Amino acid sequence: MPVPSLVWFRFRLYTRSSLWVVPVLFVIASIILGYFSRKIDEAFPDVTLGLSTDGARAILETIATGMLTFTGVVFSVVLLAVQFGSSAFSPRLLRTLYRRATIKVAFGTFLFSLIAIGKVSPEPSPGFVPAISVAISIALVLASLLMFVMLLSTVASSLRAAGIVRSIGREGRRVIAEMYPDRLEGDAPPREPRPVAANWAQTVSHKGEPGVIVAIDRRALAATARRTGATIEMIPAVGDFVKTGEPLFGVSGAQRQIRNRLLRRAVAYDDERTVEQDPKFAFRLLVDIANKGLSPAINDPTTAVQAIDQVDSLLTQLADRELDVSITRDHDGRVLLVVPAPRWQDFLELGVGEPLRYGAGSLQISRRLRALLDGLLAAVPTRRRDTVEELLTRLDHSVARSFPDPDERAFALQPDRQGTGSATLELATREDDGGTHSSHPSTPSQPREGQRFDAK
Repeated sequence: MPVPSLVWFRFRLYTRSSLWVVPVLFVIASIILGYFSRKIDEAFPDVTLGLSTDGARAILETIATGMLTFTGVVFSVVLLAVQFGSSAFSPRLLRTLYRRATIKVAFGTFLFSLIAIGKVSPEPSPGFVPAISVAISIALVLASLLMFVMLLSTVASSLRAAGIVRSIGREGRRVIAEMYPDRLEGDAPPREPRPVAANWAQTVSHKGEPGVIVAIDRRALAATARRTGATIEMIPAVGDFVKTGEPLFGVSGAQRQIRNRLLRRAVAYDDERTVEQDPKFAFRLLVDIANKGLSPAINDPTTAVQAIDQVDSLLTQLADRELDVSITRDHDGRVLLVVPAPRWQDFLELGVGEPLRYGAGSLQISRRLRALLDGLLAAVPTRRRDTVEELLTRLDHSVARSFPDPDERAFALQPDRQGTGSATLELATREDDGGTHSSHPSTPSQPREGQRFDAK
């Protein structure tokens, strides 16, 4: 049997990624409700709620017909929203959009109401008034209307760049807090490098369809290593695409042979990356949105700035965290498990590298990236400053190439958390009443110390 924690992960991933599971549960509940509502009507025939037989029939028929049309409208709205969101921002956002619980619950509520109303709507016999069924049907219609309003709010949020990037940023911050709970201890030197066995006594390859690794059960792998006296090294990282027959694990020092199937079952696959154990994918989604906004065909740098805002928050959260979680040891310090883990420079390059490359010619992007990097320079420990300074130098050079005019280049070199507008730079600004010039007090007009430019 697969380990329980990974079974639960697979189940949760499947239910969150599937559109049909929640609606099917609502359908089952609607059938049960319809059966018991009839029994209640039969048990209390004297309850009429002031309705006649013909009046009850008319109400139930109208509600059932209206709900059928209403459900079709809801499906159309959601499908159009998902199609627009995936094409306008990134196709990798499709799963993020339809994983939203509100959409699934809304679908389930509409199907629940439609089927339940049909089930609680028997043909009223002469003298019999299904008052309880009518009351339940009206309550379901009201619940459906409420869910429709909530669905419209969710769809509207899905069509806004700010709503999309905020959702991705929130998920990324949650995963970072779970995966990297420890803070760096001052400016202590990095931990020892990841040990790699010179040769493995046993190699386990991927068996089955090719796919993307979305999760591993580190606890189960460490328990296996502890039980057999082995050191297990995972070769690909979470988020990597693995082909059939490609090596997954290398095992050394085992006192007895480990069943290949036991190790394979500690890995979960999917057709695309997810954020659950792969915080880099949150960066990937945000950078994709920024890159699309910076493309000449779209030319929407403000959307790119909104995505960079979330990248800034994720990098700031990672700045003082211990990221070396690749090695799992036992109580005696023996290495049990080694898995690939991203480094600080990997996150930094992923979050900043492409926006810097594609957006250095945009005043908004160059100024926003400088604000991001200046903020990180003040937040990171000393041992991580070099990577930030390297990106600042790259930004300097890119700006120098993109803005040959000295005044325009000086403007592009200033940090601005809004891109443009919050830290206006002018070498001299003229007041409204004319005549007087003053330097801006909060933004220096000269480049930072150490900058060098080729004005040719």
